[in-house]
Amino acid sequence: MKICLKVLSGIMVTSFFMVTTSFEKCNKIAAEDEVSLVNNQINELEQQQKKLNSELANLKNNLNDKRVYRLSLLEQLGYLQSQISLLEQKMDLLSKEVLEKEGQISIIKQNMDVSMATLRERLKAIYKAGEVPELAIFLNVKNFDDLLDKANIIQKLSKYDAELIDSLKASISTIKEEEEIIEKNKSEIESSKLSLDIKRGELQNLQQENDSVIRELQSQESNIKAKINLNEARKRNLQDKISRSQIGAYKKGRYIWPVPGHGRISSGWGDGRRHNGIDIPAQRGTKVVAAADGVVVGVNASNRWGSGWGYYVKISHGNGYETMYAHLSKLYVVQGQHVKAGQTIGEVGSTGRSTGNHLHFGTSRNGKWYNPKTEV
Repeated sequence: MKICLKVLSGIMVTSFFMVTTSFEKCNKIAAEDEVSLVNNQINELEQQQKKLNSELANLKNNLNDKRVYRLSLLEQLGYLQSQISLLEQKMDLLSKEVLEKEGQISIIKQNMDVSMATLRERLKAIYKAGEVPELAIFLNVKNFDDLLDKANIIQKLSKYDAELIDSLKASISTIKEEEEIIEKNKSEIESSKLSLDIKRGELQNLQQENDSVIRELQSQESNIKAKINLNEARKRNLQDKISRSQIGAYKKGRYIWPVPGHGRISSGWGDGRRHNGIDIPAQRGTKVVAAADGVVVGVNASNRWGSGWGYYVKISHGNGYETMYAHLSKLYVVQGQHVKAGQTIGEVGSTGRSTGNHLHFGTSRNGKWYNPKTEV
């Protein structure tokens, strides 16, 4: 009877152990499936991130091109404005010159009227004296131009009268020529000013269009940056989710796995070269988490060599236990900071004595290194 009870008890213990072991295996498999799913989501986010970064780079280039183009337009606008100002000054000067010429012409015409009156009286006297019978033609001339048409009669006038008429004719001819030149120049300047005004209007329209494009590009840039930040936040949340699942699913000993979702070991303990830790390969930027609660007692975030460790974090977990995280590309913690198991403390990199992106994870007690695999 006692023997039967012992056998039955042994069977029950064995069964319980098998059930417990199976249950743990199922939990582990379920956790691995969840981690795999989350890792796929993280990879998708990383691909989206690359695409968004590429779009952002293109937008920045396009934005810079538009800004340079806008500066060119502003320079052209300034150049055209200076041309318009000079032409306006020239037109003012020409307008003053025209007024002066008109005043001179008015004075000459007044003098001519006086001379014409004198000439009429002289012609009448000559005619009455019968000295030049042909002067009857002049008695009813309408104006000075009409008088000048009688060239054959002018030759019979006195030398004084002929010179007076020639002088008046030359003066009027000169003034008219100058007036025609001034009017021609004024017309050309007005035409040039009109062309410049049209050009300035076109440039202003281009500038407004360019400003509109810049605003649109800046808006797109802001939207892409917002998407990038949102992607980064989602990625961190997913990585924290992996860390939390790792705490319960993979914690067999003192520590949880420091690189969630990346379980391969590229170089183990010892490894024929007194390797005092294990190397866990992962992409640069992959999150590294604290293996247990503790206090950060050592950091290096400035010297890329870092005595061969590169950028690293060392955490004390009490009772002489410490963990080492080396060759990081970025640190999220500072010395003296308290951390929780699964909290992100840095990112995988290849600083220090390293030939590729990976985390060197080391464990020690009372200053003596030992194989991390015995604790995770």
